[in-house]
Order: sequence, then structure tokens, then C-alpha cells
Amino acid sequence: MNTVTVRGMDEKVHRRLQQQAAANRRSVEAEARAILTAALTSVARAVAACPGPLTAGEDRVAGLVAQGWSNRQIADQLHLSERTVEAHVSAILRKLCLRSRAGVASWVTARTPAQDGATGTSVPT
Repeated sequence: MNTVTVRGMDEKVHRRLQQQAAANRRSVEAEARAILTAALTSVARAVAACPGPLTAGEDRVAGLVAQGWSNRQIADQLHLSERTVEAHVSAILRKLCLRSRAGVASWVTARTPAQDGATGTSVPT
């Protein structure tokens, strides 16, 4: 097994980890590994529970949300009603298990490869 090393751990956190490890009759490293494994498993389950993937229309809306466009601006650009854009944004948040437009922006950024010299679509004024 690999050794778990945490540098600069808060002393209070370290003491609590030692106490929990002793209570579970494990080494501090094994306890830290167990905690991290449980956390990662929980995240993996949450991601697997997300309905995804997005439709083509939702994908286009997500891209514009990521650029900071308002629902009205997106509606005007895509020739949709503002209510339709609201429905798309709600579906995007639900399907990606996100809570905010900022989360959508992070998701879009994470899945979009960087392009040298790329020029994005400017926000209409």
C-alpha cells in the first residue's frame, strides 16, 4: 500500500484523525485512506445518478450560459422564447447535478479543449 502524507494538516484535524483511527483500530494512514475512499465513492454515486447527457439545444444554451449570457440574451440569439431558455437552463442544472450557472460555466470549461487564438462569441449589448 502507498503511504498517505498530508503536509500542513491542522493540529486539531490531525488529533481528530488519530482519535478516529484509534477508535476504528486502524493506522492514521489507513483511516485517512478509508475517509477518502468513502468520499470518492459518494461523489461517484452522485455523478452516476445524474441523468445527463444534454440535448443539442441544451448544449448550445450551456455554452452561452458559460459565457455569461442572460436568459434574454440567449433567447434573442437562438430565436427562442425566454421561457424556453429557462426550461433549458433548468434541465441542464438537473442533468448535470449542478446548482448554479457558475457550475455550468465550470462544466463547459472543463470539457472544452483550449484553443490557441480562439475567439469566443461576444455577449450582445
